[in-house]
Amino acid sequence: MKVGITKENPVSNRWVDQGASFGIPVLTVDSRYAAGVIESYLSQFMPDKTSWQKMIQSEPEFIDLLREKNKFLAHLQKQTFYLNTTETKKSELIFQPAPDSTLTEIRYPIQAYPKKIKSLKLSPDSMIFDRLTGIKGQYLLFESGAINIRSQSGLQFSLEVLDE
Repeated sequence: MKVGITKENPVSNRWVDQGASFGIPVLTVDSRYAAGVIESYLSQFMPDKTSWQKMIQSEPEFIDLLREKNKFLAHLQKQTFYLNTTETKKSELIFQPAPDSTLTEIRYPIQAYPKKIKSLKLSPDSMIFDRLTGIKGQYLLFESGAINIRSQSGLQFSLEVLDE
């Protein structure tokens, strides 16, 4: 589980891109800056980074996100956040609990998780011969490891399907 604040959407593209298996709206804020301030505060209680190795290793364990949302909201109710508009003037950051508490489950096409948790890298003169076993977020999963496609921007590659 990790904390992240995204724009309003039923299923956030960011959730999918980062490989989230479950998501729940927590807050509504009026600016990206406000989201960053609150996300930074919440990261004291919950990490804001995902371990990619753990994410591509197996199915995630279920966490009661509604209970976690309520815990976050309880922490936030005790806190006042300010926006520094000038050196002498501060205005309070406004946030509201998200009205929707619908749990979103995101499923990815995964036949099997990698046997070895290893980062595979592409280079202009390399080839990877391996079996594609799934996709999770921005990762292509192979039997021997995973490729973070986002980190490969600028490279062209092709995938070839071979009969077994």
